[in-house]
Amino acid sequence: MVARPEILRLPGTTEELPGHMWVLTPELWKDLLVEHGLILDQVTAIDAPQPDHALSYRLYLAHRP
Repeated sequence: MVARPEILRLPGTTEELPGHMWVLTPELWKDLLVEHGLILDQVTAIDAPQPDHALSYRLYLAHRP
């Protein structure tokens, strides 16, 4: 797993703080949810509508047995 570089912008200021975002793989999320007793129902990818933006989120739907 590799950290993704990220710029944090604090509200009310123009200051930009460099940092690293650790993003878990979908497989690791599934393993963690199952390990904690949940059943994974669905994973939905939500990608940026602009083709030149690499932004992508994952929405995990899980439930208790």
